[in-house]
Amino acid sequence: TATLSAQQIAELDSRLAGLSREAQDANLRLAEQARAREQFKRLEALFTPADAVVLRRGDELTLRLHGLAFASSSARLEAGATALLERVGAALALYPNARVAVEGHTDSSGDSVANQRLSQQRAETVRDHLAAQAGNAASGMTAIGYGDTRPIASNEDAAGRRENRRIDLVITPPPGTLP
Repeated sequence: TATLSAQQIAELDSRLAGLSREAQDANLRLAEQARAREQFKRLEALFTPADAVVLRRGDELTLRLHGLAFASSSARLEAGATALLERVGAALALYPNARVAVEGHTDSSGDSVANQRLSQQRAETVRDHLAAQAGNAASGMTAIGYGDTRPIASNEDAAGRRENRRIDLVITPPPGTLP
């Protein structure tokens, strides 16, 4: 029978310790991924498809608010907006250290300059409402109006124009937060 030298035993102990650290690191990564998936599920569960949809693009989430309506040609929120914006606040609370950009979009009806101004005003209205709701937690939130420059549907029919009139919240959580 062969016996191991003290040096061989020390080398094996060192390799075993390295493997143990790797296993611990892998378990931590798996637990973090599971937590991120659960957090994402909670985010999606806050909204019906008529209210909002959650889109994932790389390291960003886009919360597309279908159910948020404004008075025609105005930045004044229509009745019922408060309940949806409360759920948006709860969604943002799931990602407390995230950067958030509130994007306003319009359809292509009317003057492009007026559309850009209106989309900016609507984005600011939503940002201000969320900031008032969340206090200092929303202080880094930005608002930008894109007017009619970023359509997601055709402006040739009423349904497409309705889709293009929207508020998107682009949420950029810290690295490693998304599943």
